[in-house]
Amino acid sequence: MIRMSEPGDRTRIVLSLALVALVAAGAVAWLDRRSEAHPLAVTTPTVVPTAEASIKVYVSGAVGVPGVLEMRPGQRVEDALSLAGGPLPDAELDGLNLAARVRDEQHINVPRQGERPPTASEAAAGGKLDLNTATLAELDRLPGVGPVTAEKIMSYRREKGRFQRVDELLEAKLLNQRTFEAVKGLVTVQP
Repeated sequence: MIRMSEPGDRTRIVLSLALVALVAAGAVAWLDRRSEAHPLAVTTPTVVPTAEASIKVYVSGAVGVPGVLEMRPGQRVEDALSLAGGPLPDAELDGLNLAARVRDEQHINVPRQGERPPTASEAAAGGKLDLNTATLAELDRLPGVGPVTAEKIMSYRREKGRFQRVDELLEAKLLNQRTFEAVKGLVTVQP
């Protein structure tokens, strides 16, 4: 047993014990904290869409609100139709690939039931048939152009290379003046 001779000794002992307890508690807390596993936090920067990160797509035909839409890269034709007010009840969706990703400057035409959807060549050329990519069957469907004339156009393209102008159809005597007048608004030459 400890004998205390003076009243101040008692206070010093209590304060010393309190200090020892406080130091011990701090050491335990520090050791406990060091033993905890701290997972490494990895963060990735958030990409904020800018004007450069958007694309413009034109949706026309049997949709609620046809027009030019601003979309994000990676969105799909289905998303474009939804943004354009959805397909109308008489829309013919079977010819469209709703899962295809949209691309900048794309034209998506939603035909009505009974309408002939544009061919791939027509769609790529904004609705007109591109003379440099058209198939024999596509050329044959032009007014006044039958299978023989369509084959002449294909042969000309194989021998001379790509068409530079629509007028070459007339200049190369592939079409007569009357047929050329009927066709010139339906065809184009893409670079």
